[in-house]
Amino acid sequence: MATHHENQTMIAENPLYKELFYMGYTGRENTYEYFTEKEEAILNEVRLKKPQILADPKTLIEFRAKLRWKSQIGLLFLYEITRRVNTSDEPF
Repeated sequence: MATHHENQTMIAENPLYKELFYMGYTGRENTYEYFTEKEEAILNEVRLKKPQILADPKTLIEFRAKLRWKSQIGLLFLYEITRRVNTSDEPF
């Protein structure tokens, strides 16, 4: 059985994220915006050249979920959560 840590991999470890770099992504653009603008072309390319990446449907589901945190609203939300936790005197 996988541990909690094993299930919580970083987006950089997701094979779809790594494929973005082979398709023109430089790491300077917002990852969410880059993927959503080119999603169909990226997925078609991956299906054609490396179908094993998408063989497990969880790979794409996990990638999309983690990618939301890279969107502008996701980054703002994360900032607000961190700010509120760091300024809170109340225990959790």
